[in-house]
Amino acid sequence: MSWSEQQAIAETNANAKAAVEAANNESLPPEEKAKAIEGYKAKVETGLARFPESSGLNAAAAEFSYGLGEYQEGLGRAEKSVELAQGKKDDKALGTALVARGRGRMGLGDYDSAYADAMAALKADPRNQAAYGLKMLTQGRAAGGRGAAGAPAAPDGGAPGGAPAPKVDSALAGHAASGGPRGPSGLTPGTAGGGTSPADGLEALGHIKRAENAMGLGDWASARQHAGLALARSPEHPGALKARAIAAMRLGDHQAALADAQAALKARPDAPSLLVLRATALNAAGRPSEAHADADRALALEPRFAAAFLQRGLAREKLGQPKAMVLADLAKAQELDPSLASYYQEALARLDPARAAPARQAGAPSPRRVSSCPLNSRLATLLMAALAAGVVVGLAMSFSRRRP
Repeated sequence: MSWSEQQAIAETNANAKAAVEAANNESLPPEEKAKAIEGYKAKVETGLARFPESSGLNAAAAEFSYGLGEYQEGLGRAEKSVELAQGKKDDKALGTALVARGRGRMGLGDYDSAYADAMAALKADPRNQAAYGLKMLTQGRAAGGRGAAGAPAAPDGGAPGGAPAPKVDSALAGHAASGGPRGPSGLTPGTAGGGTSPADGLEALGHIKRAENAMGLGDWASARQHAGLALARSPEHPGALKARAIAAMRLGDHQAALADAQAALKARPDAPSLLVLRATALNAAGRPSEAHADADRALALEPRFAAAFLQRGLAREKLGQPKAMVLADLAKAQELDPSLASYYQEALARLDPARAAPARQAGAPSPRRVSSCPLNSRLATLLMAALAAGVVVGLAMSFSRRRP
């Protein structure tokens, strides 16, 4: 890929962020807002005209369209991206293109096809974390309850691992729909917050969608702001509370994340996913005893909840419990969700170096360097899945690299 093409992709990503910000700027007069968005669209079209055969640029342009709720246009661009990547036999580009197409299909409610795209992307590029996030978001929500082989029933009555399985209809895609719009929490407008009006519920869903878009762009401050605006319209809305908690975690405000997790649990006190969300916040806030209790409670409700095992293992390490107990929990988390393997290996190297060395010689991956940031780019993808689908594996993992 040439430097000019890379620059065009970077510019398209920047235009996507600017367009979403303009669309969400309620202080802009409608005429100015429309003019600004059209300007960003023109820039994207100019880039596509310069590099019409760029798979990466077409995928970026697809994401630009999705950010504005224009899923049909974005899906067309993603389809072209897939065709171009297949023609060039570039597995990494194909993975990116398939994820872009899968996100469009998901936005239009086609979970079967979105899940298939996620799996195909992982086959093409097993290191594609966005593909893993898309898989997390769609598994168990497609027709027939598609998901990982042997996956347990959903802790909260939805997808495996604690993800509720609401139908994401065109209320989230910016179109009219029958049957009433549903948001990330699976609640119809007016059902959250004790008597929220349908109009306020719809506006809350709009802000939650904007929060999701901001998270996808890495703009955690905006995500937190829009989640707060959603709560102003629909107090106690679980989806908005979770969104704000995720954003607060990314911004390092662990106490605020804990407060939102506790508020969400008031509405659903026996939801394992929310218990693990609170456990994560408690661990981050230096309260491992309480985190341990929440993880225990989550496991009592859902014995095969990988995120709960991981969070309990982290709490046990912080509490100075026997290393065998810590490693047993992390090993179980790895068994239930193989994506957690590196976290177990890292703990093994830290707690039992004698066992870790033979494992590395046998071909197990070496522990990755501890990051100073509690949420890396891979975890950000998982958090997006947590927002839209209610899973909290990403949050449960987010502090697995913090020492006691």
